[in-house]
Amino acid sequence: APRFLAEPEKYGAAFKKAESPEFPGHVIAALYRDPERQSLSGSVQVIAELAKRYGITDQDGRHPPSYRKALGDPPVFSKAVVG
Repeated sequence: APRFLAEPEKYGAAFKKAESPEFPGHVIAALYRDPERQSLSGSVQVIAELAKRYGITDQDGRHPPSYRKALGDPPVFSKAVVG
């Protein structure tokens, strides 16, 4: 069994905030349909932040949180092109 089911007192609060497995899929589908998606190419995106951009909520209507404040900004890659 998943650990959160085996130890709900330990992991239950985190599980309540967790996004459904379908949530990232809905965001990726919206990103695919975005005519401006190329502007995001080559960078790391935060699913929760893209969801807000596209007006997507999780199955229960919640907006899963971005963990940017807790985990820091995603890495930024160099724009240099080596040819």
